Amino acid sequence: MNNDGWRFAHGDLVEFKSQRLTEEYIDELIFVGIVVDRSYRFTTDNRYKILVRGREHWTNANSLTLVSQGRTDHGRNATCDTAVREAK
Repeated sequence: MNNDGWRFAHGDLVEFKSQRLTEEYIDELIFVGIVVDRSYRFTTDNRYKILVRGREHWTNANSLTLVSQGRTDHGRNATCDTAVREAK
């Protein structure tokens, strides 16, 4: 957990699972992406916006696993800014 009370910081590399349902099968997908936004929730887990291959996914904190921490410079996360710029 970070000093500001969030479990993940902007620029952290995280992993989460999602399911794709079809008539014939259930496929489990694993995504790896960068935290680009956070949303505080009073009654449930905080939600994070994860950038994966140019697409954004909102997911709750319990479904995320930290892969690598982002690097911060002077209170601003340079890694996140660079990754978002490159993904667009």
